[in-house]
Amino acid sequence: MSQNFVIGVQTEILFGIMPGELLLLDNPTAPPDVVMTTSAAANAGTATIALTALTKPVAAGSLLKFAVPVLVTLSANAAENATSLAVSALSGDIPDNSTIYFFNAGFQVNTTAEAANAATTVPIDPLPAALESGAVGYYFTTAFKLAYSTKDAKTGDTSLFVEPLAETIATGSVCLHSGLQLLQGGTTSDEQIQSKDTESQIYGKGLIYSTGKVTGASWQVSYSFNVLPSDPGYFSLKYAAANAIAGVRGWVRKLDPAPDGYTVGERIEGVCDVTDFSKTNPSDNIITGKCTFKGRGTPTIGHYA
Repeated sequence: MSQNFVIGVQTEILFGIMPGELLLLDNPTAPPDVVMTTSAAANAGTATIALTALTKPVAAGSLLKFAVPVLVTLSANAAENATSLAVSALSGDIPDNSTIYFFNAGFQVNTTAEAANAATTVPIDPLPAALESGAVGYYFTTAFKLAYSTKDAKTGDTSLFVEPLAETIATGSVCLHSGLQLLQGGTTSDEQIQSKDTESQIYGKGLIYSTGKVTGASWQVSYSFNVLPSDPGYFSLKYAAANAIAGVRGWVRKLDPAPDGYTVGERIEGVCDVTDFSKTNPSDNIITGKCTFKGRGTPTIGHYA
């Protein structure tokens, strides 16, 4: 007999800090994905990074990873399952079994043979989805250099304030920043939508029954996790908790597993404050933590499909 249960281990929690620019909107949206490119070298020890004008805002408390890329710009449409890409002449070599990030499309592919400098064809594993001419992929030729933003950057800004850099970031370096990070190490989450019920009693004879209505509502998602310091979302999560009193807010998205025969599960998301953050350091076990995403305003919900 078939069953339609879903297994909780496939639950996903995504989180990102809200840029102040978005919090000012009447209907805030999730933090956006942003491609950042340095316009000058940022030396070790400095606390600003010069950028080409930002097309979208970036929040304080973001962990950013910069590296020098070879751009892979499609010169023709590529169909799903294609095993080669027609591209503009490459500006450098791309070795066999290298990863190319198609950030705007939301996926990555690996090369199946070397593509030399100035090549116009790149052999790849089967493409997971079609790409249009002009789509840009990134193959990073250097190790990532880390930066931690300390101030919101607005759309159009040409500089980014960061903690003093540990390493120099070269001009032309690129950061592919995801506005929402998939939190890693999650073990349990509880979703709650609570209503405030106001009762009243009306005059009458005999037994008096109460009536009333819902006069308020709130929602929250609690989250327990094993601490993974390498998780890029962990820094943002702790930053938001530490600075909630200063008005720093986040966006949480909880995705339930998809039932059999479907591709997406139930969803709840929206603006939140990170509260009740704690971390436990046992001497003989894994370091764990927990927090609550306290919803602010009306959440967005979605059904399985």
